[in-house]
Amino acid sequence: MNTKKILVCGLFAVILALAFIACDDPNSGGDGDKTYTVTFESDGAGAVPAKTVKHGEKVAEPAAVTKASKELDGWYKEAAFTNKWDFASDIVTANLTLYAKWVDPTLTGITAAYSGTTAVDYTTPIDDLKDDLTVTALYSNGESKEVEVTDYELSGELVITGASDITVTYEGEIDTFTVTAYAVFTGPSAITTFLNTLDANTAETPYNIKLNATYNPWTASGQAQTAFNGKYVNLDLSGTTLPMGIGQGMFSGCNLLTGITIPNSVTSIGENAFLSCTSLTGITIPNGVMSISRYAFSGCTGLTGITIPNGVTSISSGVFSGCTGLTSITIPAGVTSIGSSAFERCTGLASITIPEGVTSISQNTFERCTSLASVNMPEGVTTIGQYAFLSCTSLTGITIPASVTTIDSSAFSGCTGLTSVTIPEGVTTIGGGAFIGCTSLTSVTFAGAIASTGWTNANAFPGDLRDKFYAEDTDNGVPGTYIVTSGTGTTKVWTKQP
Repeated sequence: MNTKKILVCGLFAVILALAFIACDDPNSGGDGDKTYTVTFESDGAGAVPAKTVKHGEKVAEPAAVTKASKELDGWYKEAAFTNKWDFASDIVTANLTLYAKWVDPTLTGITAAYSGTTAVDYTTPIDDLKDDLTVTALYSNGESKEVEVTDYELSGELVITGASDITVTYEGEIDTFTVTAYAVFTGPSAITTFLNTLDANTAETPYNIKLNATYNPWTASGQAQTAFNGKYVNLDLSGTTLPMGIGQGMFSGCNLLTGITIPNSVTSIGENAFLSCTSLTGITIPNGVMSISRYAFSGCTGLTGITIPNGVTSISSGVFSGCTGLTSITIPAGVTSIGSSAFERCTGLASITIPEGVTSISQNTFERCTSLASVNMPEGVTTIGQYAFLSCTSLTGITIPASVTTIDSSAFSGCTGLTSVTIPEGVTTIGGGAFIGCTSLTSVTFAGAIASTGWTNANAFPGDLRDKFYAEDTDNGVPGTYIVTSGTGTTKVWTKQP
C-alpha cells in the first residue's frame, strides 16, 4: 500500500515538473505572445530605431544607412562579424543586437570631361590635355571623387583628320573623350606647303587647319580654294584678326571647305563670302556680326541649319538661296526686312517663323521651297511680293495676316497643295496669277469687298472666281466663301456659299 502511494506521489511530482518546464520553454505554444527588442549598432552611421518583434517572427531590415566613404556589407549577429543576419529567413527568439559591418566601396567606373575651348595643336603632348580634363571616380556606394592628375593615364594620338579619341585609365577602369586637334600656322602659304605633303582626302575626312594671322589671308575669290591645294579643310580662324571681316567673295566657290570657325571679332560677312561652298555642312556665326550681305551663303547645299545672330536686323537678297540642305533656320526678333530671294530654292526647309517687325515679304523670298509646309507670318505684314511663295508645293494652308493689303502677282502661283485660303478684309490689290496653278484650291473666303480696280486680272485664281465675285456688285464684289462645284484647273467653276 505504501509502495503504491509512493508511486502515485512520484508520478504526480513528474507531471508537475513537466508542467513547470513547459511554462518556461520559449518554444512552447505559450510563448507565441512574447515580444523581443532588436537593437541596431550602426558604428557611427547615426541612430537606427530599435524594433519590437514577436517571438518566432522575422525582423524587418532597417532603412538604408550611410557612412562616408564606406559601404554597408550587412548586419551581423556578433560584434566580431562572424555570422551575418539573414532578414529573409532568420527569426527572433530573444532580445538581440545586430551590428553594422562597413567595408571600403569598390570602384565601378570613371568619367572623363574635357572642357578645353581653344583649338589644340596636334603636336601637343597628350598629357597637356590634363589641364582641361576632369576625371571622376565612381564607387559602388554611390559616391564619387575627382581623381588627381597624377593618378590617371592618357593614351591615344592627336590627329588632324576628324576628332581624336583619347583614352583615360585609372585603376583598371577606362573612359574616352574626343578633342579636335589642328595643324596651326601663321600664314596662308605655310598651309599650302603643308597640305601638299598630305594624301588626298574626302569631305567626310577633312584636315583640321588653324590659322593665326593678323591680316586677311585671302582677299580675292578663288584664293582660298587654291590655297587648299585640292584638299578638304575644316578651317579655324578664331586666332586671326580680320579687319575687314569676312570680305566679299573670300571663300566664294571654295567647295573644299567643310567647316569654319569665324573669329568673335568679326562684325560683317561680305557679299558672296561663302557662295557655292557646297561641302560646308555647318557654321556658327558670331554674336557680334551685324550684317550679312547679298548671296553670302547662296548655293551652300550642304548647310542643314543656321542661327542668325541677334544683332542682324536685315536679311539681304539671296543670302541663303539655293541652300537645298537647309532644314531649319532661326531668325532673330530684331529682323525687320527680308530681301528678295533670301530663301529661294531652300528645298529642305519645312517651316519658317517670320519676326514681328517684318512688314513685307519680298519677291521670290520663298520661291520653290518645295518642302515648306508651315509659314508663320506676323501681323504687320502689308505686302506679299511677286513670286514670294511660287511653287511651294507642300503648303496646304496659309494664314494671311489681317494687316495685308497687297497680294502681288504670282505670289502663291503653283502652290499645288493649297486647298483653301482666306483673303483678309484689308486686301485692296490682288495681282495677276496670284493663285494660278493652285490645282488643289477648292475654297476661297473673302473677308471684305475688293474694288474691281484692285483685282483686274481674271487669272489671279484658277477658273471663273473673279467673274463670280463681281457678279452681283461689279465695283466691289461680294464677300463670302466661294467653292469649286465643277471643273479643274483653268476651267474650275466657282459658286458662292449661302
